[in-house]
Amino acid sequence: MKTGTTYLQTLMLENRAQLLDAGVLFPTGPAGWKLQVDAVRDVTGTAPGGAAERCRTAWRNLHAQVMEHPGTSVVSMEFISYVDAEGAAEFVRRLEGADVDVVLGIRDTARLLPAIWQTGARNYGVRPWRTFVSELTAEPENRANAAWRRFLRVYDVPRMLDSWLAHVPRERVHVVTVPQSGAEPDLLWRRFAATVGVDPGVATQLPAPANESIGHASAELVRRVNTALGHDRSMAVHKASTVVLSDQILARRRSSETPVTGNAALRAFGARWNGVVRDAVLASGVSVSGDLDDLPLEPADGPDRLSRPTTDEVLSAAADSIEQLRTRVQRVVRRAQVPMPESVRAFLDTPPRAESWRPAEDPAAAAVQAVVDSVHALADAWFTEKSAGRSAGKSAGKSAGR
Repeated sequence: MKTGTTYLQTLMLENRAQLLDAGVLFPTGPAGWKLQVDAVRDVTGTAPGGAAERCRTAWRNLHAQVMEHPGTSVVSMEFISYVDAEGAAEFVRRLEGADVDVVLGIRDTARLLPAIWQTGARNYGVRPWRTFVSELTAEPENRANAAWRRFLRVYDVPRMLDSWLAHVPRERVHVVTVPQSGAEPDLLWRRFAATVGVDPGVATQLPAPANESIGHASAELVRRVNTALGHDRSMAVHKASTVVLSDQILARRRSSETPVTGNAALRAFGARWNGVVRDAVLASGVSVSGDLDDLPLEPADGPDRLSRPTTDEVLSAAADSIEQLRTRVQRVVRRAQVPMPESVRAFLDTPPRAESWRPAEDPAAAAVQAVVDSVHALADAWFTEKSAGRSAGKSAGKSAGR
C-alpha cells in the first residue's frame, strides 16, 4: 500500500488494449478494476457483509481470464500484501497450473508514514497525527499500540517476503523500489514493466499521479469529522463522509494546503526502518528493479517539530467542503424529484456560513459540526432518492404483472 499502486493500476487499466496486444492481460469486469478488488477479497476471506457471492463470482471470472490467457496476467490489489504464509498458500493453491510471480513495491519509510496516517483518516481513523507519531516512535517495549500495529500491517516487508517465499520460488519473487521525489514521472512504470516483462513504451496513456495525499488541514478536518460521526456508519453516511469529502472535495485543495510533515524523531525512525527493509530484501536474495538507495539510511533534513494546521486553515477547508456538499445535495434533489426530508430542506435553505463559527468558544469544533450536518444532509438526500427508486421499481413490477 502507498507505493504507487494506484498509479500503476490506472495506467494498466487505461492501456489495457495495448498491453493485451503485447501479451499482458490486466483482468477487468463490468466495473473495471473492481473485479480484482472483489476477487482478492474472496481469496483473503475479507468480503464485506452481503457481498460474499459477488466476490466469489469475481474470483471465478478473474480466474477464468487468467487461465485462458496464454501470456502474462497482472493482478494488482494492495490487500494481497496483508496476507500471512497461510494466505499466500491459498493464493498459490487457487492458481494451481499457473506460474505465480510476486511483485512487492517498497518505498522510503519517511515518505510513507504521512500517507499511512492520511489513509487511516480517510477510512474512519480518529487518531491525531501527533498521537500517531508519538506511538510509532516510542521505545520498542512501548510499541504495543494501534499505530505500530497499523504500520506493520501496511509495511512489514520482512513478514511479506517470508510469507510468499514459503510458497513461491525465490526467482519468482521481485521487489520494485519507488523512485525518490523529483524522478522522471514514468520511472516507476518502467521499473514495474521490466519486472513484468513488457516494453514500457506500449503504454501510451500515462495518467497523472493518482491517490495523492490531501493537505494537512483537510486530513485533520476528515479526522475530526470521523470523531464527531462516532459509530454512525450507514452506507449513505459512509459514502458521503469518505468518498465525497476526502476523495473528491478536499483532494481539490491539495495545491493550496501545506502537506503533512514529520519531525526529527519520525525521520530517524523512517531511516532505521529503511535499514530493516533493505536488510530483509538483501537477505532474501530476491530480484530488485530500481535501487535500494531509494530507501535512504540517513534521515533527511527537516523541521524538529511536527506540522500542525492552523484554525484558519481548518475553517477554510470546512467552508469549502460545505459549499461543495451543498452543490451535491442540490444535484440529488433535482435528479430525484421527490419530497426531501426536513434536514435536507433546512440545509439548502440556510447553509452554514464560516463567519458564524469564529465567535464560538472552539471555532474549529463549530466548523466540524457544520460539516457533519452537511454530510448527514447529503446522506439523507441519497437515501431518499434511492428509496424513491426502489418504490418506483416495485410499482412498475406490479403493473407489468397485471
